[in-house]
Amino acid sequence: MNWYKKAQEKTQIMYHNTPANLIPQILQQGLKINSPYVKSQASQWFIPEAYETRPIFLSLTPNLFKEEGDVTLSVDITGLPLVADIPSLTHYGAHYSDAKEGIWFEEGKTPAALQEYDYDGTLYYEDLLDPNFSLAQTCIQLTKSAACLQDIPPQRIKT
Repeated sequence: MNWYKKAQEKTQIMYHNTPANLIPQILQQGLKINSPYVKSQASQWFIPEAYETRPIFLSLTPNLFKEEGDVTLSVDITGLPLVADIPSLTHYGAHYSDAKEGIWFEEGKTPAALQEYDYDGTLYYEDLLDPNFSLAQTCIQLTKSAACLQDIPPQRIKT
C-alpha cells in the first residue's frame, strides 16, 4: 500500500507557508484555490495553464517553501485529492512543453523515480494531475510537495 492510500485511512499532515498578514483570513475562511497571492512570480503564468486553476501548494516538511515573515500552517490532508507540484519538478530538470501538454526532461536526465512514466519524453499534465495515478503520487514523494485543487476548510488548518 502506498503512502497516499495510507493517508486516506488516518490523519495525515502537510504544511503550507504563507505571509503572517494572511493568517486571520485563512483561519476564518480556509485556504482557497485561485488565490491572487502567488509566491513564485516565475511560475505565475504557467500555473493556471497547467492546472486550469491556481492550486494550494503543500509540503511534506514544514519549512520547504518558507520565506522570511511566513507562518507555517499544519493542514490535515486526510481524504484530499493531491496531485503533483509541477513547478517544483523544474528543480529536478523538468522543462515546460511548448505544446502545453506536459513537462519533459533532457535525454538521460529524467529522475530515476519518474523513468517508468517517461514513455515518449513527456510526462503529461493529465497524468500528473490525476490523484489516483501513481505518477502524481511519485512526484509528491520526489518533490516533497503537492498541489491541492480544491478549497481546504478552516477546520483542517492549525497554526
